[in-house]
Amino acid sequence: MGSATGTRWIPLVAEVEWYAGHRSFERPFALRVGAVRLALTVESVASVGSPVAGRAAVRIFIATDDGGRRLRITVDGEGWTSVEAEHPG
Repeated sequence: MGSATGTRWIPLVAEVEWYAGHRSFERPFALRVGAVRLALTVESVASVGSPVAGRAAVRIFIATDDGGRRLRITVDGEGWTSVEAEHPG
């Protein structure tokens, strides 16, 4: 998937650690890639309604890890999570 600015998102095999704060939903706070654990800073959160009536919205988090890499973390209405790393170009 790309955008008008030429950014591509590359799938990343990783485990997301979640924090359940005082808000109504969890947010990602760390990412494990192999044996490496990276803290995350969430830049933005978006909720996109499901095209299927009765299904929960999809949540999309844009975050930056300790190394400065931008990530897109998507959680669907059934709890499935995908992680993608930004790749300019």
